[in-house]
Amino acid sequence: MEYVNFADPNWKCAGRDDKDGAVAIWIMINLFFGVGWIPIAAIFCCIFRNKSQNTAPFNGGGVKSFPQAAKAQPVAAMQVVQMQCPEGAVPGQTVQTNVNGQPLNVQIPADVQPGAMFQVQVPIMPQAPGPVLNPLGAPETAFDDSTIAMMGGLHINQVVDVAEMVTGCEAKNRYTCHTWSPGQELEGPQVMFIREESDGCERVCCKQQRHLALYVHEGHNQTGNVIMQIHKSFGLAQLCCCRPEVMIFDGLGKKIGNVEDPWHCCTMDQRIFGPDGEQVYGAAGSVCQQGIFCPCLGAVDFQLTDVNGQPNDGSIQKIFGGCAEMMAKVNKFRIAFPAGATVQQKMALIGCTMLIDFEYFERK
Repeated sequence: MEYVNFADPNWKCAGRDDKDGAVAIWIMINLFFGVGWIPIAAIFCCIFRNKSQNTAPFNGGGVKSFPQAAKAQPVAAMQVVQMQCPEGAVPGQTVQTNVNGQPLNVQIPADVQPGAMFQVQVPIMPQAPGPVLNPLGAPETAFDDSTIAMMGGLHINQVVDVAEMVTGCEAKNRYTCHTWSPGQELEGPQVMFIREESDGCERVCCKQQRHLALYVHEGHNQTGNVIMQIHKSFGLAQLCCCRPEVMIFDGLGKKIGNVEDPWHCCTMDQRIFGPDGEQVYGAAGSVCQQGIFCPCLGAVDFQLTDVNGQPNDGSIQKIFGGCAEMMAKVNKFRIAFPAGATVQQKMALIGCTMLIDFEYFERK
């Protein structure tokens, strides 16, 4: 292969007596690959931002309403027990007895004499059904006695996507949510599952800036009831304008609140609002934390504050995820809910945590 030496005074462009034309072409190529992508990226950002702002709920439209499947009632199993015919009883007579603590009326079968044994089928007392996060037919009281209401904290794990690791293409995020008690090292059983819905082109081209919807299901997978929806707008976390926000709804489409991220120098700052637009919490963290520069050195803490900016006993913490984080770029979070937080406020804090993940830690 022949290389061109532009410093050679005897070199000339083919068909010309000087090398000015080739140098100009070389400069243009370098400019295109150096800064030419900026206006192209700006055009794409404007397109996706406009698309996001014209999509529900950011355009004022409603969101999906997911019918809540009724909990299947346990079927009473039958148990066969031996009974002795009471003295003085005759076939066809109904006698009252007590089996396994259940009062039963039993009819004496034919050809059974007093003192003889005969078999009776007795229903086994079913177990009480588990908690229902969003019961069918009771939208006005949904979540009042739910698992979320009893939680002191929540542990969120992002699921490793092998296809994303192999191809390098951004895949839809998935998360598992586990019960967790503040101060404890280990999390409890899984109670919720979160899945993402987003546009493939926008997901690949815009990465964490993308517009998306997160659906929170009760249980271990997406077959459970949708109990919460988190809608994130297209936004540029690096700029002082076009900031992202999230809007949170329950499974029936009723608004729970929204989270905004105003621009502040050297501070990661979120503001959590209720369904009436009044601020209920704030969440702020410094960019000068060890976990920002090297995740294995420590956690990244976000202190929760009240409406007056005073710290409370709640927090959001991004913790080190070990080899999974180093290799697959997945994240782990822990939320310590403030004392006295309502179910809706806890759900809004889950939405805030998702915004924090996509803004600051969703780096592929």
